[in-house]
Amino acid sequence: MLSGQEVIIKIQRPGIDDIVNEDIQLLIKLARHIPKHFISMVDVQEVLENLRETLIKELDFRNEAEAMKRFRANNKRVVCLGVPEVYDEFTTPHLIVEEYINGIPLNHYSQLLEAGYDLEDVGKKLMLSFIKQVFKDGYFHGDPHPGNLLVRDGKIYFIDFGIMGELEVGMRSSLNDILYSFTAQDVDGMTKAILSITQFDNGLNSAVLSQDVEQMLGRYSGVDIGSLSMTDLLEDLLTVFQKNHLKAPSQITILEKASLQIEGIFREFAPNIDLMTLAKDYFLENMGPDMLKQALNKETILIELFYLLRNGKNIPRHLHQLLEQILNGRIVLNHDFINFSGRVKVFEKVLNNMVLALLTLAFLLSGALLSNKSDFQNLAWLFLGLGTVLALVTVGRIIFKKKG
Repeated sequence: MLSGQEVIIKIQRPGIDDIVNEDIQLLIKLARHIPKHFISMVDVQEVLENLRETLIKELDFRNEAEAMKRFRANNKRVVCLGVPEVYDEFTTPHLIVEEYINGIPLNHYSQLLEAGYDLEDVGKKLMLSFIKQVFKDGYFHGDPHPGNLLVRDGKIYFIDFGIMGELEVGMRSSLNDILYSFTAQDVDGMTKAILSITQFDNGLNSAVLSQDVEQMLGRYSGVDIGSLSMTDLLEDLLTVFQKNHLKAPSQITILEKASLQIEGIFREFAPNIDLMTLAKDYFLENMGPDMLKQALNKETILIELFYLLRNGKNIPRHLHQLLEQILNGRIVLNHDFINFSGRVKVFEKVLNNMVLALLTLAFLLSGALLSNKSDFQNLAWLFLGLGTVLALVTVGRIIFKKKG
């Protein structure tokens, strides 16, 4: 440039968009003849349609420029990560101008060592940055092979932002649930998390799915957590999806591919660092508030509470009718009242928990509704805080009751 700044100019080959459309359309036609049971875990036509959309976006270099700026903004406080500057004034759908990074390719180990870099430290920082991208930002580089990673001035630079992965809040929350259930060997939790991120038909056999999840977790029960692989876990999950005819979203495929690339680099650079232990420590140190936000975001709370209101609005009337029937002697309870006083105490505890639950819902619903009003933000957070405290108290009462 006239300023002396060295840049990279990426120019699109003329007519490439027509070639891509023709090739993808041909693949889609061929996919219609693939038996559904052959690759049951994914809808091949849907994957190809998503691929076409991705390629169309990738062919418009303005989208890549926006991806670079968004990725830079998400990671501006990560001192070990860099993104080339993009020059919007020169960027068009068919041309992009960005800063030239004269760095060392990540797979040039000897050059990195000669430059004084600690390979283990580089591998650790790369993995931690990817964990942040996936579980905190929900926006990650979709093709992080060594050719797209450069090291310069103590920073790892990501380049080529044509393929990006994006995970919505609900998906991130479900992936967090999967990781937690995996480490806790929680079959029910893992099964629910799997069902929350997949599509399935009415023929799903829940018992078989739970058995498959239990067998999958059983293979890891006696294994040291440090030797576990995120990629292996994703592959095992996809196997469960395939066996139970669950359709995985396309973003899971992008995540598996990117995880495979990042983990391969990490294993080369830091063979003595336990990956899952590193991930666990990161979650404990950095993800507490974010995981709470994912679980208690306004949209989720509103959806769940309005669902409860819609389906539970008749509960008081039904309770009144039940009490009327009891008082009038028009109801017969087919039950032996052994240890009557003990059962009354249990009933009282159940009622107390119900009252706490109703108060919790009232505070959370009020907070969620008021959060949309700028004048009541403080009151909204107060109600949400009270609702969260009551929810924890209720859960604690139930847990301690089971232990007792």
